[in-house]
Amino acid sequence: MNTLSEKSNGFTLIEVLVSILVLTFILFSLLFIFKESVINFRKKTAEKDIYKNTTEVFETLGKYLKNAKGNNLKGNLRMNFKGGKNWIKFISITEESEESDFLKVGFYFRDNRIKMSLEKVDKKGNFHLRDGFPGAQILAENIENFEISYFDGKNYVSGWDTEKMKNPFLPSFVKIKIVPYGEEKVEGKLIKKEFERILKVGYE
Repeated sequence: MNTLSEKSNGFTLIEVLVSILVLTFILFSLLFIFKESVINFRKKTAEKDIYKNTTEVFETLGKYLKNAKGNNLKGNLRMNFKGGKNWIKFISITEESEESDFLKVGFYFRDNRIKMSLEKVDKKGNFHLRDGFPGAQILAENIENFEISYFDGKNYVSGWDTEKMKNPFLPSFVKIKIVPYGEEKVEGKLIKKEFERILKVGYE
Protein backbone atom coordinates (compact mmCIF):
# COMPACT_ATOMS: atom_id res chain seq x y z
CA MET A 1 0.00 0.00 0.00
CA ASN A 2 2.80 2.42 0.82
CA THR A 3 4.42 1.83 -2.56
CA LEU A 4 1.20 2.59 -4.42
CA SER A 5 0.67 5.75 -2.32
CA GLU A 6 4.16 7.05 -3.14
CA LYS A 7 3.64 6.50 -6.85
CA SER A 8 0.31 8.33 -6.86
CA ASN A 9 1.82 11.36 -5.10
CA GLY A 10 4.72 11.83 -7.59
CA PHE A 11 4.98 12.93 -11.25
CA THR A 12 5.70 10.48 -13.98
CA LEU A 13 8.31 11.21 -16.66
CA ILE A 14 5.57 11.57 -19.27
CA GLU A 15 3.74 14.18 -17.20
CA VAL A 16 6.95 16.18 -16.75
CA LEU A 17 7.69 16.04 -20.50
CA VAL A 18 4.13 17.10 -21.36
CA SER A 19 4.39 20.03 -18.93
CA ILE A 20 7.70 21.13 -20.49
CA LEU A 21 6.21 20.91 -23.99
CA VAL A 22 3.16 22.94 -22.98
CA LEU A 23 5.33 25.59 -21.30
CA THR A 24 7.64 25.74 -24.34
CA PHE A 25 4.63 26.17 -26.65
CA ILE A 26 3.28 28.99 -24.50
CA LEU A 27 6.67 30.76 -24.44
CA PHE A 28 7.12 30.48 -28.22
CA SER A 29 3.55 31.75 -28.73
CA LEU A 30 4.25 34.75 -26.52
CA LEU A 31 7.51 35.45 -28.33
CA PHE A 32 5.73 35.21 -31.68
CA ILE A 33 2.99 37.59 -30.55
CA PHE A 34 5.60 40.02 -29.19
CA LYS A 35 7.60 39.87 -32.45
CA GLU A 36 4.47 40.50 -34.54
CA SER A 37 3.51 43.41 -32.28
CA VAL A 38 6.95 44.99 -32.70
CA ILE A 39 6.84 44.50 -36.49
CA ASN A 40 3.33 45.98 -36.73
CA PHE A 41 4.38 48.93 -34.57
CA ARG A 42 7.40 49.62 -36.80
CA LYS A 43 5.23 49.34 -39.91
CA LYS A 44 2.62 51.73 -38.54
CA THR A 45 5.30 54.20 -37.47
CA ALA A 46 6.94 54.09 -40.93
CA GLU A 47 3.56 54.48 -42.68
CA LYS A 48 2.66 57.40 -40.41
CA ASP A 49 5.89 59.20 -41.32
CA ILE A 50 5.33 58.44 -45.00
CA TYR A 51 1.81 59.88 -44.96
CA LYS A 52 2.97 62.95 -43.04
CA ASN A 53 5.83 63.72 -45.46
CA THR A 54 3.70 63.07 -48.54
CA THR A 55 0.90 65.30 -47.26
CA GLU A 56 3.42 68.11 -46.70
CA VAL A 57 4.69 67.78 -50.29
CA PHE A 58 1.17 67.85 -51.78
CA GLU A 59 0.04 70.77 -49.61
CA THR A 60 3.15 72.83 -50.36
CA LEU A 61 2.92 72.23 -54.10
CA GLY A 62 -0.81 72.89 -54.08
CA LYS A 63 -0.43 76.17 -52.19
CA TYR A 64 1.88 77.67 -54.81
CA LEU A 65 0.33 76.06 -57.89
CA LYS A 66 -3.14 77.40 -57.16
CA ASN A 67 -1.65 80.92 -57.19
CA ALA A 68 0.48 80.40 -60.31
CA LYS A 69 0.43 83.24 -62.83
CA GLY A 70 1.41 83.63 -66.47
CA ASN A 71 1.35 86.32 -69.15
CA ASN A 72 2.46 87.09 -72.69
CA LEU A 73 4.60 90.15 -72.00
CA LYS A 74 8.09 90.68 -73.35
CA GLY A 75 11.46 90.58 -71.66
CA ASN A 76 11.81 90.32 -67.91
CA LEU A 77 8.12 91.09 -67.40
CA ARG A 78 7.21 87.72 -68.94
CA MET A 79 5.75 85.25 -66.42
CA ASN A 80 6.59 81.76 -67.63
CA PHE A 81 5.57 78.32 -66.45
CA LYS A 82 8.09 75.55 -67.11
CA GLY A 83 8.26 71.94 -66.15
CA GLY A 84 9.59 68.50 -66.97
CA LYS A 85 9.07 65.00 -65.67
CA ASN A 86 10.91 65.59 -62.38
CA TRP A 87 10.95 69.36 -62.00
CA ILE A 88 8.75 72.44 -62.22
CA LYS A 89 9.20 76.23 -61.91
CA PHE A 90 6.76 79.11 -62.19
CA ILE A 91 5.67 82.49 -60.83
CA SER A 92 3.24 82.47 -57.90
CA ILE A 93 1.45 85.11 -55.86
CA THR A 94 1.98 85.10 -52.12
CA GLU A 95 1.08 87.24 -49.14
CA GLU A 96 4.01 85.96 -47.09
CA SER A 97 6.61 88.11 -48.80
CA GLU A 98 7.30 91.58 -47.35
CA GLU A 99 8.97 93.09 -50.44
CA SER A 100 6.82 91.66 -53.21
CA ASP A 101 3.62 89.73 -53.78
CA PHE A 102 5.39 87.52 -56.32
CA LEU A 103 7.72 84.55 -55.92
CA LYS A 104 9.75 82.48 -58.33
CA VAL A 105 8.93 78.94 -57.23
CA GLY A 106 10.73 75.74 -58.15
CA PHE A 107 10.58 72.08 -57.19
CA TYR A 108 12.84 69.27 -58.38
CA PHE A 109 13.69 65.65 -57.60
CA ARG A 110 17.25 64.36 -57.25
CA ASP A 111 19.13 61.83 -55.10
CA ASN A 112 15.95 60.57 -53.42
CA ARG A 113 15.04 64.08 -52.30
CA ILE A 114 12.48 66.67 -53.32
CA LYS A 115 13.88 70.18 -53.06
CA MET A 116 12.09 73.52 -53.18
CA SER A 117 13.37 76.90 -54.29
CA LEU A 118 11.69 80.21 -53.39
CA GLU A 119 13.02 83.50 -54.74
CA LYS A 120 11.43 86.90 -54.26
CA VAL A 121 10.73 88.94 -57.36
CA ASP A 122 12.53 92.26 -56.98
CA LYS A 123 10.79 95.64 -57.03
CA LYS A 124 11.80 96.15 -60.66
CA GLY A 125 9.53 93.25 -61.58
CA ASN A 126 12.13 90.90 -63.05
CA PHE A 127 10.16 87.67 -63.54
CA HIS A 128 12.82 85.86 -65.56
CA LEU A 129 13.22 82.26 -64.36
CA ARG A 130 16.92 81.62 -63.97
CA ASP A 131 18.57 78.32 -64.77
CA GLY A 132 18.79 75.93 -61.84
CA PHE A 133 17.08 76.33 -58.49
CA PRO A 134 18.78 79.07 -56.43
CA GLY A 135 18.84 78.50 -52.68
CA ALA A 136 16.95 75.21 -52.88
CA GLN A 137 16.03 73.57 -49.57
CA ILE A 138 14.99 69.99 -48.83
CA LEU A 139 11.22 69.54 -48.79
CA ALA A 140 11.15 65.74 -48.45
CA GLU A 141 13.65 62.89 -48.17
CA ASN A 142 13.46 59.12 -48.71
CA ILE A 143 11.67 59.46 -52.05
CA GLU A 144 12.04 56.65 -54.59
CA ASN A 145 10.19 58.40 -57.40
CA PHE A 146 8.60 61.77 -58.10
CA GLU A 147 6.87 62.48 -61.40
CA ILE A 148 4.93 65.43 -62.76
CA SER A 149 2.61 65.57 -65.77
CA TYR A 150 0.63 68.52 -67.13
CA PHE A 151 -2.96 68.64 -68.39
CA ASP A 152 -3.29 70.52 -71.69
CA GLY A 153 -7.08 70.32 -71.83
CA LYS A 154 -7.17 66.87 -73.43
CA ASN A 155 -4.26 64.81 -72.15
CA TYR A 156 -1.54 64.77 -69.54
CA VAL A 157 1.85 65.53 -71.09
CA SER A 158 5.35 65.12 -69.70
CA GLY A 159 6.57 68.70 -70.16
CA TRP A 160 5.47 72.35 -70.29
CA ASP A 161 7.16 75.56 -71.41
CA THR A 162 5.16 78.75 -72.00
CA GLU A 163 8.31 80.49 -73.24
CA LYS A 164 8.10 78.43 -76.45
CA MET A 165 4.35 78.95 -76.93
CA LYS A 166 2.98 81.45 -79.42
CA ASN A 167 -0.14 81.85 -77.26
CA PRO A 168 1.05 80.84 -73.81
CA PHE A 169 -1.33 79.36 -71.26
CA LEU A 170 -1.00 77.49 -67.99
CA PRO A 171 -1.87 73.81 -67.67
CA SER A 172 -5.30 73.36 -66.11
CA PHE A 173 -4.02 70.73 -63.70
CA VAL A 174 -0.81 69.06 -62.66
CA LYS A 175 -0.68 65.38 -61.75
CA ILE A 176 1.84 64.43 -59.09
CA LYS A 177 3.03 60.86 -58.51
CA ILE A 178 5.25 60.20 -55.53
CA VAL A 179 6.72 57.01 -54.03
CA PRO A 180 8.14 57.64 -50.54
CA TYR A 181 9.71 54.97 -48.32
CA GLY A 182 10.46 54.54 -44.61
CA GLU A 183 13.82 55.33 -43.10
CA GLU A 184 14.41 51.79 -41.74
CA LYS A 185 13.78 48.33 -43.11
CA VAL A 186 11.11 46.12 -41.54
CA GLU A 187 11.81 42.39 -41.92
CA GLY A 188 14.53 43.24 -44.40
CA LYS A 189 12.27 45.35 -46.63
CA LEU A 190 11.63 49.06 -46.96
CA ILE A 191 8.05 50.20 -46.41
CA LYS A 192 6.98 51.97 -49.62
CA LYS A 193 3.74 53.61 -50.70
CA GLU A 194 2.65 55.15 -53.99
CA PHE A 195 0.50 58.28 -54.02
CA GLU A 196 -1.07 60.30 -56.81
CA ARG A 197 -2.84 63.63 -56.62
CA ILE A 198 -4.17 66.11 -59.17
CA LEU A 199 -3.57 69.76 -58.26
CA LYS A 200 -5.30 72.81 -59.71
CA VAL A 201 -3.11 75.39 -61.42
CA GLY A 202 -4.00 79.09 -61.25
CA TYR A 203 -7.16 80.82 -60.12
CA GLU A 204 -10.63 79.53 -60.92
